[in-house]
Amino acid sequence: MKWKDIFEDPDMVGQTEYLAIHDAIAVSALGSEAPDPDRKLTKKECRDVQAMLEEFQNQIHGLLGELCGSINIPTDSVDWHLLRKQKAELVKVIMSRKTGKRLRNVLEGIVGFLDDVQDRAETVLGKEAVFGTK
Repeated sequence: MKWKDIFEDPDMVGQTEYLAIHDAIAVSALGSEAPDPDRKLTKKECRDVQAMLEEFQNQIHGLLGELCGSINIPTDSVDWHLLRKQKAELVKVIMSRKTGKRLRNVLEGIVGFLDDVQDRAETVLGKEAVFGTK
């Protein structure tokens, strides 16, 4: 597996969270903020990257547990159009044949979380504002 198989486009404009995760994992697992996209990862590096992504997923699930069904969505600070695009990019990675099962499971958890946030926001803002459709 190559680095670009995990993070296809680390230069996506406006993808603050994506870049933060990319940089944190790159530095921790590979020792560089900008690893060569074509670099072939060792088995240990693949395990380290997967472990970190799983930890992010666990943190998200922990936050969901703390919210206990109640969520306050800062509607004025969420770019719903950008969130839809970011979620679509995650789905592309999930659907890619290059994506391993463990990474796919982690990303499916994140997409599930985003689905929940969007569903809750829809009840406040309406379908068009959140999903871009009427």
